[in-house]
Amino acid sequence: ERITRWNVLTKRYPFSLRLRVRGFDCDGQGRLRTACALRYVQEAAGGHLESLGFGFQKLKEEGMFFVLIGQGLRILRTPREGELLTVATAPVPAHGARMFRETVLFDEGGNLLAENQTAWALLDFETGRPLRSSSFRHELPALGGVWTPFIDPSRIRIPEAQETCGGREVRLSDLDVNRHMNNTVYADAALDCFPEELLCSAGVDTLLLRYQHQARLGETISLRRGREDNCFRVSGSIGNSACFSAEFSLKALATEDHG
Repeated sequence: ERITRWNVLTKRYPFSLRLRVRGFDCDGQGRLRTACALRYVQEAAGGHLESLGFGFQKLKEEGMFFVLIGQGLRILRTPREGELLTVATAPVPAHGARMFRETVLFDEGGNLLAENQTAWALLDFETGRPLRSSSFRHELPALGGVWTPFIDPSRIRIPEAQETCGGREVRLSDLDVNRHMNNTVYADAALDCFPEELLCSAGVDTLLLRYQHQARLGETISLRRGREDNCFRVSGSIGNSACFSAEFSLKALATEDHG
């Protein structure tokens, strides 16, 4: 059955936002940047929690907060400047200490543009130690239907890249309300490790991100890259500690434009 915006939003996802792709979220060719697509995903997830009355500040008062441990993004067609999007999201029932969420982007015609799966850990606000998902005592309206992610975001394993390619200092503008580098910035850091001519001639197909260490203001992430055919990998570390890893593939723009 063809997925349409109407049947998906009413039957599968309890929350959605309408967002227009803004010029400052796009690259030099007017395409929505991958990191900004992840920001739209983040905005929907945060907006959902806020709408239920337990956003960041409420959870802080209860002594806990969420951190992202892994996510996968698959892009069928990259949105362009000016397009009006529907971003729909729903949590998935927790498994042990992990909590999951699915988010999708649709165009005005109800066509699926991208899908995202995320895995989260709940941490104690004071100590930073992991909490069981049962510590989150709020009721979340769950995803309707069966969850069939294209990747298990809690089990992302990416081989370590070897070729050094500089460092990325964590700046004030990179920080989020948790006071560490926002999860979407890692996508920019990974893509920036490869030449402009490569990224301008193709679109991101699938992006996987694994988060291992919270990068804080003033720290420098040492970056390494690697490539095997159409598989591009980036490893980031702070001192002797792994910080994040990324893996992405590209597809020809002509292929993307035709779905």
